[in-house]
Amino acid sequence: MIFDLVTLFPEVCQAYGETSILGRAQQAGLIEVRTTNPRDFARDRHRTVDDMPYGGGDGMFMPESVVRVADVTDGTSNTLFFGEMCRFLNEPANSGFYFSNIVGAWGDSSFFSGGVRITGGAFVIPNPNTPADTTGQYLNACFSNTVLPPDWIKNGTPPGGPCYLLGQWGFHGLHPGGVNFAFADGSVHFIKNSVNPITYRALGTRALNEVVSADSY
Repeated sequence: MIFDLVTLFPEVCQAYGETSILGRAQQAGLIEVRTTNPRDFARDRHRTVDDMPYGGGDGMFMPESVVRVADVTDGTSNTLFFGEMCRFLNEPANSGFYFSNIVGAWGDSSFFSGGVRITGGAFVIPNPNTPADTTGQYLNACFSNTVLPPDWIKNGTPPGGPCYLLGQWGFHGLHPGGVNFAFADGSVHFIKNSVNPITYRALGTRALNEVVSADSY
Protein backbone atom coordinates (compact mmCIF):
# COMPACT_ATOMS: atom_id res chain seq x y z
CA MET A 1 0.00 0.00 0.00
CA ILE A 2 1.32 3.42 -0.95
CA PHE A 3 0.51 6.64 0.89
CA ASP A 4 1.17 9.85 -1.09
CA LEU A 5 1.24 12.97 1.08
CA VAL A 6 1.23 16.51 -0.30
CA THR A 7 2.82 18.68 2.36
CA LEU A 8 5.00 21.73 2.91
CA PHE A 9 6.80 19.79 5.65
CA PRO A 10 7.98 16.50 4.11
CA GLU A 11 10.70 16.01 6.71
CA VAL A 12 8.14 16.01 9.51
CA CYS A 13 5.94 13.48 7.72
CA GLN A 14 8.87 11.25 6.86
CA ALA A 15 10.09 11.24 10.46
CA TYR A 16 6.61 10.37 11.70
CA GLY A 17 6.30 7.57 9.16
CA GLU A 18 9.59 6.01 10.20
CA THR A 19 8.61 5.51 13.83
CA SER A 20 6.49 3.00 15.71
CA ILE A 21 3.98 0.86 13.76
CA LEU A 22 4.31 2.86 10.54
CA GLY A 23 8.07 2.49 10.65
CA ARG A 24 7.90 -1.28 11.14
CA ALA A 25 5.34 -1.59 8.34
CA GLN A 26 7.65 0.25 5.98
CA GLN A 27 10.61 -1.90 6.98
CA ALA A 28 8.56 -5.01 6.28
CA GLY A 29 7.58 -3.66 2.86
CA LEU A 30 3.88 -3.58 3.73
CA ILE A 31 3.46 0.14 3.06
CA GLU A 32 5.33 2.97 1.39
CA VAL A 33 5.02 6.59 2.45
CA ARG A 34 5.90 9.14 -0.23
CA THR A 35 5.81 12.94 0.08
CA THR A 36 5.44 15.75 -2.44
CA ASN A 37 6.32 19.31 -1.54
CA PRO A 38 4.34 21.92 -3.55
CA ARG A 39 7.27 24.31 -3.22
CA ASP A 40 9.24 22.07 -5.57
CA PHE A 41 6.89 23.25 -8.33
CA ALA A 42 6.84 26.96 -7.45
CA ARG A 43 8.08 29.34 -10.12
CA ASP A 44 9.21 32.38 -8.16
CA ARG A 45 12.37 32.89 -6.15
CA HIS A 46 10.45 32.76 -2.86
CA ARG A 47 8.90 29.40 -3.84
CA THR A 48 5.46 30.83 -3.05
CA VAL A 49 2.60 28.36 -2.84
CA ASP A 50 -0.09 30.55 -1.23
CA ASP A 51 -3.04 31.58 -3.38
CA MET A 52 -5.24 34.62 -3.07
CA PRO A 53 -7.06 34.68 0.30
CA TYR A 54 -10.31 32.71 0.22
CA GLY A 55 -13.16 34.85 1.39
CA GLY A 56 -13.02 38.60 1.07
CA GLY A 57 -15.93 40.45 -0.41
CA ASP A 58 -17.43 43.75 0.63
CA GLY A 59 -20.83 42.63 1.93
CA MET A 60 -22.03 41.22 5.24
CA PHE A 61 -21.50 37.54 4.38
CA MET A 62 -18.54 35.77 2.86
CA PRO A 63 -16.93 32.32 3.02
CA GLU A 64 -14.42 31.56 5.72
CA SER A 65 -14.57 35.00 7.29
CA VAL A 66 -16.26 37.10 9.96
CA VAL A 67 -17.76 40.58 9.75
CA ARG A 68 -18.04 42.68 12.90
CA VAL A 69 -20.48 45.53 13.43
CA ALA A 70 -17.46 47.82 13.69
CA ASP A 71 -16.54 46.82 10.14
CA VAL A 72 -19.76 48.36 8.78
CA THR A 73 -18.34 51.84 8.32
CA ASP A 74 -20.98 52.77 5.71
CA GLY A 75 -23.50 52.70 8.54
CA THR A 76 -25.72 49.83 9.65
CA SER A 77 -28.82 51.72 8.49
CA ASN A 78 -27.37 51.87 4.96
CA THR A 79 -26.16 48.28 4.68
CA LEU A 80 -28.17 45.22 3.67
CA PHE A 81 -27.86 42.27 6.04
CA PHE A 82 -29.97 39.59 4.34
CA GLY A 83 -32.92 39.37 1.99
CA GLU A 84 -35.55 37.04 0.63
CA MET A 85 -34.87 34.04 -1.60
CA CYS A 86 -37.64 32.06 -3.28
CA ARG A 87 -38.77 30.72 -6.61
CA PHE A 88 -39.01 32.98 -9.63
CA LEU A 89 -42.29 34.86 -9.94
CA ASN A 90 -43.31 32.80 -12.99
CA GLU A 91 -41.98 29.49 -11.67
CA PRO A 92 -44.49 26.70 -10.94
CA ALA A 93 -44.91 25.76 -7.29
CA ASN A 94 -44.12 22.13 -8.08
CA SER A 95 -40.69 22.89 -9.53
CA GLY A 96 -37.52 21.42 -8.03
CA PHE A 97 -36.46 24.56 -6.20
CA TYR A 98 -33.97 23.21 -3.68
CA PHE A 99 -34.52 24.92 -0.33
CA SER A 100 -32.19 22.58 1.57
CA ASN A 101 -29.08 23.39 -0.50
CA ILE A 102 -27.36 26.25 1.31
CA VAL A 103 -23.92 25.98 -0.24
CA GLY A 104 -22.77 27.08 -3.67
CA ALA A 105 -24.62 26.64 -6.92
CA TRP A 106 -26.58 23.63 -8.06
CA GLY A 107 -28.10 22.37 -11.27
CA ASP A 108 -31.87 22.26 -11.67
CA SER A 109 -33.70 21.52 -14.91
CA SER A 110 -37.21 21.38 -13.44
CA PHE A 111 -37.96 25.00 -14.39
CA PHE A 112 -35.79 25.35 -17.49
CA SER A 113 -33.28 23.07 -19.17
CA GLY A 114 -29.72 23.28 -17.89
CA GLY A 115 -30.64 25.62 -15.05
CA VAL A 116 -27.98 26.67 -12.53
CA ARG A 117 -28.87 28.70 -9.45
CA ILE A 118 -28.16 29.29 -5.78
CA THR A 119 -30.51 29.18 -2.79
CA GLY A 120 -28.21 29.72 0.18
CA GLY A 121 -27.30 33.26 -0.74
CA ALA A 122 -27.61 35.95 -3.38
CA PHE A 123 -25.89 39.04 -4.70
CA VAL A 124 -26.86 42.68 -5.30
CA ILE A 125 -25.99 42.08 -8.93
CA PRO A 126 -28.58 41.71 -10.50
CA ASN A 127 -31.56 43.74 -9.29
CA PRO A 128 -34.28 42.08 -7.19
CA ASN A 129 -36.58 39.68 -9.06
CA THR A 130 -34.56 39.77 -12.27
CA PRO A 131 -35.95 36.99 -14.51
CA ALA A 132 -34.02 33.76 -14.93
CA ASP A 133 -31.49 33.38 -17.71
CA THR A 134 -33.16 30.37 -19.31
CA THR A 135 -30.78 30.08 -22.28
CA GLY A 136 -27.39 30.37 -20.58
CA GLN A 137 -26.55 33.41 -22.71
CA TYR A 138 -25.97 35.77 -19.81
CA LEU A 139 -24.34 33.13 -17.60
CA ASN A 140 -21.67 32.52 -20.20
CA ALA A 141 -21.15 36.21 -20.90
CA CYS A 142 -20.97 37.05 -17.20
CA PHE A 143 -18.34 34.50 -16.24
CA SER A 144 -16.45 33.96 -19.50
CA ASN A 145 -13.53 36.19 -18.51
CA THR A 146 -13.62 36.10 -14.72
CA VAL A 147 -10.80 34.75 -12.55
CA LEU A 148 -11.46 36.16 -9.07
CA PRO A 149 -14.91 36.91 -7.58
CA PRO A 150 -14.70 40.73 -7.97
CA ASP A 151 -14.14 40.34 -11.72
CA TRP A 152 -17.78 39.63 -12.39
CA ILE A 153 -18.72 43.06 -11.03
CA LYS A 154 -16.96 44.56 -14.07
CA ASN A 155 -19.27 42.49 -16.27
CA GLY A 156 -22.22 43.87 -14.36
CA THR A 157 -21.52 47.52 -15.06
CA PRO A 158 -24.86 49.19 -15.78
CA PRO A 159 -26.62 49.64 -17.99
CA GLY A 160 -27.14 46.22 -19.46
CA GLY A 161 -24.04 44.32 -18.38
CA PRO A 162 -24.59 40.55 -18.68
CA CYS A 163 -24.29 39.91 -14.94
CA TYR A 164 -27.17 42.33 -14.35
CA LEU A 165 -29.35 40.02 -16.44
CA LEU A 166 -28.45 36.82 -14.58
CA GLY A 167 -31.53 36.41 -12.42
CA GLN A 168 -30.37 33.16 -10.79
CA TRP A 169 -27.80 35.10 -8.76
CA GLY A 170 -30.22 37.69 -7.39
CA PHE A 171 -32.69 38.04 -4.52
CA HIS A 172 -36.31 37.04 -5.15
CA GLY A 173 -39.62 37.61 -3.40
CA LEU A 174 -43.23 36.85 -4.23
CA HIS A 175 -44.41 40.36 -3.36
CA PRO A 176 -45.53 42.66 -6.17
CA GLY A 177 -42.75 45.01 -7.13
CA GLY A 178 -39.86 44.12 -4.86
CA VAL A 179 -38.16 42.21 -2.06
CA ASN A 180 -37.94 42.63 1.71
CA PHE A 181 -34.48 43.11 3.22
CA ALA A 182 -33.23 43.20 6.78
CA PHE A 183 -30.61 45.90 7.26
CA ALA A 184 -27.61 45.63 9.55
CA ASP A 185 -29.32 47.85 12.14
CA GLY A 186 -32.21 45.37 12.45
CA SER A 187 -34.73 47.37 10.43
CA VAL A 188 -36.65 45.89 7.50
CA HIS A 189 -37.17 47.71 4.21
CA PHE A 190 -38.90 46.93 0.96
CA ILE A 191 -36.50 47.33 -1.97
CA LYS A 192 -38.21 47.87 -5.31
CA ASN A 193 -37.30 45.84 -8.37
CA SER A 194 -36.74 49.15 -10.14
CA VAL A 195 -34.11 50.37 -7.67
CA ASN A 196 -31.18 52.13 -9.29
CA PRO A 197 -28.49 49.43 -9.75
CA ILE A 198 -25.76 51.71 -8.41
CA THR A 199 -27.80 52.50 -5.29
CA TYR A 200 -28.62 48.82 -4.81
CA ARG A 201 -24.96 47.86 -5.16
CA ALA A 202 -24.03 50.56 -2.59
CA LEU A 203 -26.54 49.14 -0.10
CA GLY A 204 -24.87 45.76 -0.45
CA THR A 205 -21.43 46.98 0.61
CA ARG A 206 -20.37 47.67 4.16
CA ALA A 207 -17.29 49.88 3.89
CA LEU A 208 -16.90 51.56 0.49
CA ASN A 209 -17.96 54.98 1.75
CA GLU A 210 -20.97 55.33 -0.55
CA VAL A 211 -23.60 57.88 0.44
CA VAL A 212 -27.12 56.47 0.15
CA SER A 213 -30.19 58.47 1.11
CA ALA A 214 -33.26 56.72 2.45
CA ASP A 215 -35.46 58.13 -0.32
CA SER A 216 -33.28 56.65 -3.10
CA TYR A 217 -34.74 53.16 -2.75
